[in-house]
This record gives sequence, C-alpha cells and structure tokens, in this order.
Amino acid sequence: MENHLISSNTSTLKELFQDQLYFIKNEFHTESKPLFHLIGENSKNIVFIVFSNDNSIPEVDKELISKTLAGLKLSNNEIGFCISDISLATNFENICANLTNQKVVAFASSSVYSDETMLNTVKYNNSSLLPCPSLHELSADQALKIKWWNALKAFVS
Repeated sequence: MENHLISSNTSTLKELFQDQLYFIKNEFHTESKPLFHLIGENSKNIVFIVFSNDNSIPEVDKELISKTLAGLKLSNNEIGFCISDISLATNFENICANLTNQKVVAFASSSVYSDETMLNTVKYNNSSLLPCPSLHELSADQALKIKWWNALKAFVS
C-alpha cells in the first residue's frame, strides 16, 4: 500500500526529508471561454444582450426585438445577440473588454441600472454601451419605450 504526503507548505516538507527536494510545477492549460456567446454574424458591430436569470426570451420580447431591428433597418445577421446572467449586467468595463469595438445594447431590469446610466451611453476603451430597461418593461410602458427608442436610434447611428 502506497502512502502519499500532500502539502502546499514547502517548509514542512523540508523538515521531513533530509535529501534535497525537487518540486515539479504542474501547469494546466485551461482554454478561456468567452464571457458572451454571440449568435449572428454581427457585421455591423452592434450587440444586443439580454441580461436575465433565464436562458430564454419570452415570445413577446422576441417580437419587440424583431420590430426594433426592422425599425433600425438591421437584420438578425447584422447584429450579435446573446443572453447572459443578470449578475454581469452592471460590470460595464468587463462587458466592453469582452466585446471590443462594439456598440452594446444591454437590456436588464431598470432596478439594476442607476438613473445616471439608464439610457445614457457608457464608453470603455473602444466600445460603447447603452444600458436599457428590460424588454418586458419596455413592452409595458409606452412613455419609457419612446424615450428608449430615441436613445437607441441616436446610439446606433
């Protein structure tokens, strides 16, 4: 039966052995996964992100996105689209670092964003981000939808 001694404290190991010790450094190659998995060709460098705890979008919200793209004269292939965890919604620097040279339209519950950032362009490095209310909130509030539409048209142009 083999006995194994495991310790991360090298001074303890030196006290146990009289001979010279050699340490082998294990290097693990971990392939970094992209933080945001985009769907679409994204030929216009415009990304729509829905931040949600669900991995799906209700049909009514998909309809709003389709109408929005039609109004902006964009096709599904001209944009990038993804759904991401709500915990990432306010980490603007990280979003822009992972989506460089992009215009990012971010949808999350209005309670997530401050009044100062909501519908105001945030810039990091070479990317711009427009924090927007959730698609559900936009569908339910016509005045908010008009304000959002005006901010979105200015942002995308």
